[in-house]
Amino acid sequence: MKIIYISTLTSKSKMNKIIENAKSKPLQSIQKFHRLMCEGFVKNNVSVKTISSIPMSRKISEKILWLDKCEEENGVKYTYIPFINIKVLRQICTFLGTIVKVTKEVLNNKKEKIFICDILNTTISTTTLILSKIFKFQCWAIVTDLPRDMQKNKKINEKMQTKYDGYILITEEMNKIVNPKNKPHIVIEGLVDIRESAENNEVQKSSPRVIMYAGGLYEKYGVKTLIEAFCNIQNNNIKLDLYGDGDLVPYIKSIENKKIDFHGVVTNDKIVEAEKKATLLVNPRFTSEEYTKYSFPSKNMEYMVSGTPVLTTKLPGMPEDYYQYVYFIENETVTGIQDVLNNLMNLPENELIQKGIEARNFILNNKNNVIQSKKIIKTIEKEEKENNG
Repeated sequence: MKIIYISTLTSKSKMNKIIENAKSKPLQSIQKFHRLMCEGFVKNNVSVKTISSIPMSRKISEKILWLDKCEEENGVKYTYIPFINIKVLRQICTFLGTIVKVTKEVLNNKKEKIFICDILNTTISTTTLILSKIFKFQCWAIVTDLPRDMQKNKKINEKMQTKYDGYILITEEMNKIVNPKNKPHIVIEGLVDIRESAENNEVQKSSPRVIMYAGGLYEKYGVKTLIEAFCNIQNNNIKLDLYGDGDLVPYIKSIENKKIDFHGVVTNDKIVEAEKKATLLVNPRFTSEEYTKYSFPSKNMEYMVSGTPVLTTKLPGMPEDYYQYVYFIENETVTGIQDVLNNLMNLPENELIQKGIEARNFILNNKNNVIQSKKIIKTIEKEEKENNG
């Protein structure tokens, strides 16, 4: 089997360079998800080539002409669609470039290839889907968020989302929305890097103790509630580290509290390093929002693999087999979070460390990118076998 992966994925080295020179930092969580997926396919002896639309805009870089060469990293062959970094021209370039690159792959022995599209990248995925109907090749969708919850190209994505041959989903609830015709599908909550299992996780923890949040800094994600809860805690031996970007940044910068450090957007490597040194990693996302039924934050999986204990709300999209490995916020208010933070910060260091180690082992043994990618391969192979009689 050969997989052609249609998305905005870049190599890790290229993304790091973009972040270093960027005026506004692009999101890295979705990049990490797709990269680990592709590298997992490679570990299962599947050939992987990307057709990628680099996630770029004038807000990120003033560079106009992007003519990036093909490259290979960790067994994945990356090919990039050239484009002019001006809004309308970029979309035209992406549309035409997708037609050229996908058609070239199809004409070069399409029967051996499965195309997997990131459904949320409208231009490149929709163009590939239309070509799949013309050239009769298998086109699967990978769905990390519902198109209806996205602001851009919502109507186009919703119209096209039911047309794929199969679906790779984050939660079972998603299937009711994007796959009403009940085509083949598989659910994986996410995935972590199998290479983490070979690393020595004995890291010197920060002193004073660090409570850490990394991700979108939005009030709707419960971040403001977390900050207010932390500010109410009378404990000089703990601090709160915040990483990311969002509409709460001005509020965070206005807080006069020496125990709160705002780090902004940094490379994923730096995030992971900080997570390992922290005492507690928090995801305060409210469970009352309907979209939580259709999502499983990759943040939780990255948190867990760090070996640092995780405090999270009981998100509807989280399977019950995770429950024993994390701490829960039962009362999603300032007082509720304050109480649970106080309780956890009074636990002995060895008890917290043991909780983190158990979570890490669970994730690495059951949700690593090689295991999760193999599930997808088996699902696709089974469907191909049934279709071919």
